[in-house]
Parts: sequence; structure tokens; C-alpha cells
Amino acid sequence: MTGRDAALSALRAWRKDGAWADSYLRNTDLDSREAGLARQLCYGVIQNKLLIDHYIESISTVPIKKMEPALPDILRLGVYQIMFMDKIPHSAAVNEAVRQANKKCSKRAAGLCNALLRNVSRLKDTLPKPSQPHVLYSHPKWLYDKFVEVLGQREAEQLMAANNTPPPICAQLNCIKSTTSAVKAMLDVDKAEYTENKGAFEITGAGDPSALMAFRKGAIYIQDNAARLAVQMAGPKPGMTVIDACAAPGGKSFAAAIMMNNKGSILSCDVQENKLGQIDRAAKRMGIDIITTRCANASVFDGALEGRADLVIADVPCSGLGVIRKKPDIRYKDPEELKNLPGIQFNILKNVSRYVKPGGRLLYSTCTVLPEENGAVTKRFLMTADFEKEAERTLYPHSDGCDGFYICVMRRRR
Repeated sequence: MTGRDAALSALRAWRKDGAWADSYLRNTDLDSREAGLARQLCYGVIQNKLLIDHYIESISTVPIKKMEPALPDILRLGVYQIMFMDKIPHSAAVNEAVRQANKKCSKRAAGLCNALLRNVSRLKDTLPKPSQPHVLYSHPKWLYDKFVEVLGQREAEQLMAANNTPPPICAQLNCIKSTTSAVKAMLDVDKAEYTENKGAFEITGAGDPSALMAFRKGAIYIQDNAARLAVQMAGPKPGMTVIDACAAPGGKSFAAAIMMNNKGSILSCDVQENKLGQIDRAAKRMGIDIITTRCANASVFDGALEGRADLVIADVPCSGLGVIRKKPDIRYKDPEELKNLPGIQFNILKNVSRYVKPGGRLLYSTCTVLPEENGAVTKRFLMTADFEKEAERTLYPHSDGCDGFYICVMRRRR
């Protein structure tokens, strides 16, 4: 299987069965080069699908909905390579698409594929741009409307443009085991390209970060600056008792442990037991021994934890619409499926707040930018809870250079 074939299979699985593209691509048996190509092609098409479909419809004599089942995704891959990838010759993009069409479709469909992509190549610089911003930036209309409602049109378009840019790998220093200068030396040995941003290392062109020496030695861990800022705002200190109620994959627990200088205790809970081993292994690699993991549902009260924690972290399940640049398929979620989330988030927040000591802090965070999952939830909670708000912030990719994120720190009254 080639990278292009893997990308085609992933796209079809995503479009037909709702499979997450990254999960599908992780299970392919490809060498690193072909795996990288598959990921770039698949994510690129998903990221630009509405715009690519606009280009196809502007040339094709056959509407996309009337094409043979496999042909639209074959065409999307071809158009993406021609319109968005400078290093791939147009002839290679056309020939590979025709090969796939001959394998998956009829001869007539393969002929249409050949003619259409050759026209795209010939007309690349003159193809009409869409007049609708949501098509130009390939965001569903409902999501574009929501962003405009929250930010206004100008900033909404800036946010959507940022969502279509490749994010760097953001690595945080583990000062329990290493130093900034030591990490730089290790990254230099691996010939990784990086810049320092707000104390983190933003790494580009390194492929799988787990292959980096600094990662293997536990000197760094992968976490966006927004998530680290959330923990910083909550202020964990050495000797504290911390409960991370929705911990997987563990980044906030690790950030708290580092800020606590590996002194105190952290109970990292998650409802998915299979993810706890990942936290345990990462903590061991990083030299952190104050983390204990437990399988627990954050919406179910545990009386043994009542009033025990100096800090409770509630990074709740959310729509994920702040991390579209990392997971482009999230933008196509059905908005109807998101309507129940604020209720779930409120119930989790209300439940885990009971674990906070008088005078202790409660951190509520999400990786979304929708107000109904963010400020509306904490406002509802604070109306009846014995807590007061200390700090609140919403971060955006286009203005803050990080994941879209909501942070609210509350203190329990004494």
C-alpha cells in the first residue's frame, strides 16, 4: 500500500463510517516517508474539503453527488496535491489519481478523473474563488455562523484561517529531570528544528516526537501552551493534594507535578481504564512519582474524596472545536450531537467541586471556544456553589498562537 492509497482508504472510512482519520492512519503498515505523505494528504483534504469540492464542481460536468462512490475522494486527493502541494509534480498527482480510479472505478470514471485533473492543473491560477467565507476556509456554515456570533466576521475569518495552518509540536520542559540547555543540546543532536515560545519548545519537521532523544529521556513532554497555562493559573505548589478528574492523556497532571517539584500527591482519574497505563508509563519516564492513577467516572461522587484536595482539575469532555488545526475532522461534527455537552460538563463540575477543601481551588477548562461550553457553564455553577471566580480566560489560535482553550479558576470559600 502506498501513502496515497492509505490516504484514500482513510478518507473513505472517515466519510462513510465516521472513523477518525488519525486513528485509521495509525494502523497502517507504512514506512515513515509514506506514512507522512498519507497523513499530509488525508488531513489536507479534510482541512480544505469544501474549497476542494468547490474547485471540482466548477470544472466537472458531473455533480459530485452523482459520481461513482470512490471517485470524489480520488479527485479530492488529486486536487489537493495540485492546488496546495508545491513539491509534487502535477503529472504525478494526475497519474496516481487515474491509477486509483482505474482500480476503484469504471473506465468512464477514470477518464473523467484524468480530464478533470488535467484541467485543474492547466487552470490552477484562474479557478474561481468561492464567494462564501465558510467555503473558502472549509468550515461548515453553522460553525462559521457561531464564530461570527462570538467574534465578529473579521476575527471569525482569522480564526478559520488559523485553523487551516499546521500546528508545531509543542514540547514542555520537565525541570525535574533536565534543563533548557540540555534539551536544546538533545534537539540539536536529533537535528530537530525548533523555536522557544513562552518557555516551551515548538518543534517542526521532527516527525514522531516520541522518537526524539529528549522525549525518550523524559526531559520533555508534549503539551500545548494553553493547557500548561491553565495549570499555571491554578497555582499548584509543592506539598499539595491534587485531583485531576479527567486526566488522560495526563498532560495537566504532569504539569502540576513539575510545578509541585514532585512533592505532594496527585490522583489522576479517567473513565477509560485503558488510558491509565499511558499516564503511568509517561510519569515513570519523566521521573514523576507523586502520581497515582485510578479508573473513575468524574460525574459519579466518591465520598472518600470529599473535601480532600487543595486543587481539583476538571478538564472536561467537550466539542474540541479549539483544536481544529490539530484534528481537522472535528469541524464536521453534527451540531445536534453537541447540545448535551453543557449539561454533562456542569454535572462533572458540580460533582468534583465537592472534593475541594475550603480555601482550595477548582480549575475548569475545555479545548473549545464555544461560550455555551465555557463561561455559561461556570456562570451557572457559580450561581449556587460556594465558590468565587478568581481568573477567567479564553484563548484562540489566531490571536494567542495556541490551541483554542477556556480556563476558569475558582476558589472555595472558607
